[in-house]
Amino acid sequence: MSKGASAGKKNSQDCEEWEAMSRDEVYNWIFAVVSVIGLITYLAILIPRIIGTPASEVSYVAPLLWVFGTGMVVGFGVALAVRLASPKETKVRDERDKEIELIGQYVGSAFVTMGAIAALVLSILEVDHFWVSNSLFVGFLLAAVLSTFAKAAAYRGEYPEI
Repeated sequence: MSKGASAGKKNSQDCEEWEAMSRDEVYNWIFAVVSVIGLITYLAILIPRIIGTPASEVSYVAPLLWVFGTGMVVGFGVALAVRLASPKETKVRDERDKEIELIGQYVGSAFVTMGAIAALVLSILEVDHFWVSNSLFVGFLLAAVLSTFAKAAAYRGEYPEI
């Protein structure tokens, strides 16, 4: 078989695998990509700003709101476009999808809780708002990233019974 033919066969298999995914799994991959890009973008903007600058002087609110808002709009926009372009039979959720969604919620809620506890402790200690806000926001971003990774692992392998 020629090199081009084997590449064509691989692309065909990839396409079949993509078409075999449930709607929820496709949405999960969309939100995984958007979450990772959001986290990397926010850290890439924030880290250079905080180096050598007191936290109280760091401008973080605008990047935080832009990353949050853009992530929501892009994630839901792409998911809506995929939903509208998908055949009707891919729109049905089965029991496995529901169980995997719960796994993602468990993982995500753990990181949201950790971020909230960190923010609470920082508030009690009267630490600068920068650290309180960022502990919450990074908790949300980690929850989004790690919950989508947990769901992706569950879709691709064994998942625990709930």
